[in-house]
Amino acid sequence: MKSGIYQIINIINEKKYIGSSNNLNKRWRDHRNSLRMNEHHNILLQRIYNKYGDKTLKFSILEEINDPQELLKKEQFYIDLINPEYNVCKTAGSPLGYKHTEETKEKMRKPKSEETKKKMSKSQKGKILSEETKKKMSISRTGEKNPMYGKHYSRSEETKKKMSLVKSGINNPMFGKNHTEETKKKISNTKKER
Repeated sequence: MKSGIYQIINIINEKKYIGSSNNLNKRWRDHRNSLRMNEHHNILLQRIYNKYGDKTLKFSILEEINDPQELLKKEQFYIDLINPEYNVCKTAGSPLGYKHTEETKEKMRKPKSEETKKKMSKSQKGKILSEETKKKMSISRTGEKNPMYGKHYSRSEETKKKMSLVKSGINNPMFGKNHTEETKKKISNTKKER
């Protein structure tokens, strides 16, 4: 599993997209799958793919990076150096400053098909989070300083109230219901695997 900085080049006009990943091979597969399903997060790459197909987009590794903490810094370095035309957000790892088009907003509002939901569910099954990822998630939820972005994150009062309601069970879809013995065993086995 290689981690590092990659670029996607449109071989027709040589415009580029820069990204980083802990698993470069998987990231390229994810890009291709999203493009094939016409659900890619980057509308510019999606338009190129829709017009010319996947032979137009070439994936290449710019630099392998062993330290995951360095990924975003290096990605930002390459974004600043190359100024890639297809990177809508010019800040590595951040969608700040990006405004979704009305078309994209409509797609996000649109309910997913049962087939898409199944694919999404299947892709998440069996994933085991690293201790580092768990720690980052924990930090982001506690309001402590997040080392990834150098900002303090805390939940709004409205969000805290909603969470409190869910925890109390009032808005919980399982409120007043019991799991079957089979479901309890599945939950127990899943927790043991982690």
